[in-house]
Amino acid sequence: MSEQEIEFEEIEVVEGSALEQGEDFLKGPGKFILIGIIGIAVLIGGYFAYKKFVVAPKDVKSVEAMYMAEHYLLDKEDYATAINGDANGAKGLESLAKSSYAGGEIAKYDLGIAYLNNGQYNEAIKVLKDVNFDDEILGTQALGMIGDAYLEIEDPKKALDFYTKAYKNRDNTLTTPMYMMKAAQCMELLDQSSDAVKVYEKLIADYPFAKEKDNAEKYLAMAKQGKSIYNIAK
Repeated sequence: MSEQEIEFEEIEVVEGSALEQGEDFLKGPGKFILIGIIGIAVLIGGYFAYKKFVVAPKDVKSVEAMYMAEHYLLDKEDYATAINGDANGAKGLESLAKSSYAGGEIAKYDLGIAYLNNGQYNEAIKVLKDVNFDDEILGTQALGMIGDAYLEIEDPKKALDFYTKAYKNRDNTLTTPMYMMKAAQCMELLDQSSDAVKVYEKLIADYPFAKEKDNAEKYLAMAKQGKSIYNIAK
């Protein structure tokens, strides 16, 4: 499974399972499965429509260059080539992100996705911080991915900061509950259970039809008992 496919998973406590034994979720290859990396944008349809009609590159060569870079990024999931370009002269996202044409802003966003999926978390943080945060689509997703990158380098405090910024950046039924969930789970990692309770409660009240609601209800019940998804036996 590639990183951009990771999503929240429902947790079912089974007698004798690792969860019941209070296994440390911060260890092992699956350490962040509950929070995960977004990778490719959640609003993928709106994202491409946005690129085409709002910030489309101004000339044919720019369109072709972006097409090739995104072919490696999205279709082939060849993140290194998407970043650096190929042997045939196709430009990579690092080069395109420095361009002054309108599509350069999209290239920064794409480059952040590529870095994140390529395990270059510090580079992802740096380039995504340069994305225009006033934009509803790019800005919110960029903030959330910065949170993902900080979580991957095991800095839940900074991850929480950016997840909070992401869910407060623009109110919508897709990204807001998703980043609220991630923020609450970071709070649990930081032993801020009372704060996590408040976020879970707000998510449930304000977004009753969000796909995150059911898990939020489960985690809320546990948090109110002083327990956590990261340590069931606490």
